[in-house]
Amino acid sequence: MSVEEQEDKIEGAFPLEQDSNEAETVCRDCAFAVYDGDTQTACSLDRLDKFEENGAEVLEVYDETNKEFFVIKGRVCVCWRHPDWKEKHEGRNLEEIVKKETTIRMDAIIYIDKDSAYEDVKNTLDSLKAGQVKPACVTFVKNQCEIDDWAIVTLGRKSGLKWKAETVREDDATRGRCVDIAVRKTSAKECNYYFVYNAGEIVPKNFISDINHSINEDMNRFLALRSDDGNGDVGQIHIHKQIGGNRDKPFLAKVENTSRSQGCPELLQKTSDIVSE
Repeated sequence: MSVEEQEDKIEGAFPLEQDSNEAETVCRDCAFAVYDGDTQTACSLDRLDKFEENGAEVLEVYDETNKEFFVIKGRVCVCWRHPDWKEKHEGRNLEEIVKKETTIRMDAIIYIDKDSAYEDVKNTLDSLKAGQVKPACVTFVKNQCEIDDWAIVTLGRKSGLKWKAETVREDDATRGRCVDIAVRKTSAKECNYYFVYNAGEIVPKNFISDINHSINEDMNRFLALRSDDGNGDVGQIHIHKQIGGNRDKPFLAKVENTSRSQGCPELLQKTSDIVSE
């Protein structure tokens, strides 16, 4: 597949899956819809105003029973819950439960090359374990690395985190190629996003929590985040796979080119604009 064909695929994916112009959220039966009689007056999670602030059209509509409610055009609210869900969790803090259920799931890729030492891998892993929000999975990727496989296995088993390890046996494999191999083995159902750090780098405690807040609280939209030095690059797993990852051209360059040509450059943002120091 040529670079042009790969970028054609990304055009078909714009905007984000959960922000398609074909999508909408009908608040009528949502557990968080606030009613005065048969008229919805608010969302108990205060998400309606946030959607509007981020460009979504929120309509006031009514059905055949004259029940009035809101419809969010072009966006899917990940917090929509059926009344049965509310009944199931009766007596509990529903806002905290839904926040936990919608927390983004990230695959933390630790890139281990020929210059990496065991302590480098351990230090990066320890920083992930200390995070305010833990990664859904950790992927160790070895590229011409002399660290024993069992040392990596032992680190993974003792981490308390879900993990997997990949050893790349290609003589000329680039970092981008290794990331592609790691992402290929990660299910989009298991994780929404991935991020990459070189072994030895320390991942900020607030890395995942800040990104989660940006997406779920601020309603920010992006396909990828670019760091200054490659440590902290973020990609949406579904999109990475769909456009061929780093094949022929870096993934972030593909996202940048297509997002600009489609008039939505905000879909590639800087990691530093979202993750505070």
